Amino acid sequence: RLCLYKPLPLHPGGRLISPGGVSLSMGWRPYALVMGRLTLAFLPLYCLYVQIHLALLAYPTLLPLGWVQGFFEGWNAATAYASTLVLALLRVPYELAGNEMVVPVDGLPQTIIVGWECNFFLPYFSFLAMILALPRVRWMERGLGMAGGLLLINLGNVLRIATLASVGNWYGRGALDMYHAWMFNYGMSLWEVLLFYLWLLCIGGGKTLKRSLGI
Repeated sequence: RLCLYKPLPLHPGGRLISPGGVSLSMGWRPYALVMGRLTLAFLPLYCLYVQIHLALLAYPTLLPLGWVQGFFEGWNAATAYASTLVLALLRVPYELAGNEMVVPVDGLPQTIIVGWECNFFLPYFSFLAMILALPRVRWMERGLGMAGGLLLINLGNVLRIATLASVGNWYGRGALDMYHAWMFNYGMSLWEVLLFYLWLLCIGGGKTLKRSLGI
């Protein structure tokens, strides 16, 4: 005997509705939806950053981009200066020249250059993508998240550079290399995720997330 089962109706939010009216959650779909939206929001911002970076490296004297180059160089120098203020509080000796800091590591001068990879823009683009990826969120709430992230991610970047110089001065070359290879990059990623979580809590937490995903 062949039994034909009528397909269960699908709720617009991604749940199956059983005949008894009980909704059955489709576990992986909301998460796949979030990751897809995060990717689509992040990639254009990341590509824009990379294109500006490559254009300035290939054509440093290009007149239309001259002000862009000056902006990034000035920001990197300001970041290096802010990092030395933290070093002064920690009583770590240093010398500063533009965007280059020199600190003693194992008794020898070590130059730390605050360049493209060390500024806060790429981590901020990642954070910005996470905020823009969520639908059904008020633009006022997005704006508050963007402004707060701009300040706090930049502050976190200054602290990670100052910490890098301090670790090298206090514990030597091995600790400097290990910190730079691991905590310097992954620590910033964890900071972005934490700020995104705090932003979600400030605008309603789980209720906002469910409303955004329609679940």
